[in-house]
Amino acid sequence: MKWLFLIVSAWAQEHGAEHAEELVIPWANIWVQALNLALLIGLLVYLLRNSLKQHFAQRATEYKELVDRAETAAREAEKTNVQIKDKLAKLEASAKQGEQRAREEADILRGRLEHEAKAISAKLAQEAQRTATVELEKAKIELRHELLQQALHSSREKLQNSLGSSDQQKLQNEFAQKIELVNR
Repeated sequence: MKWLFLIVSAWAQEHGAEHAEELVIPWANIWVQALNLALLIGLLVYLLRNSLKQHFAQRATEYKELVDRAETAAREAEKTNVQIKDKLAKLEASAKQGEQRAREEADILRGRLEHEAKAISAKLAQEAQRTATVELEKAKIELRHELLQQALHSSREKLQNSLGSSDQQKLQNEFAQKIELVNR
């Protein structure tokens, strides 16, 4: 109310002192208008208080629901985040284990292959040694055979030149018998 009086006083001072004797504040009109305003405000509060309470209660409920949904979503997101982190950690651990397992298997396989290569190499060396021995024996036999053939041929020629036919026949038979005994 003082506020209204101050405003009116300020307005009156602006218009100067020339109309000061004519300036009369209509307090009766101001009181009626103030009473009307108070009644209007009181009536509005009385009529709208239930609907305002309901409106603000409904808004508070909606905000609480929104906050609850947001908190629930945040908790779910946190759970999902934790699950994803756990899965990622498990995958990283299994990747490391898989890598270690693969290395171990590769080492085992390398060792097995080296062992097999050594065994095959030894076997090939033995076979080569046997083949060389067999070939050497074949060469010795062939050489002996050739030497015997040459010896026989040269002996025949010498005997034919130096002996007669009966002596020659006898020596050939003896020689053939001895060779047969050697070949057996």
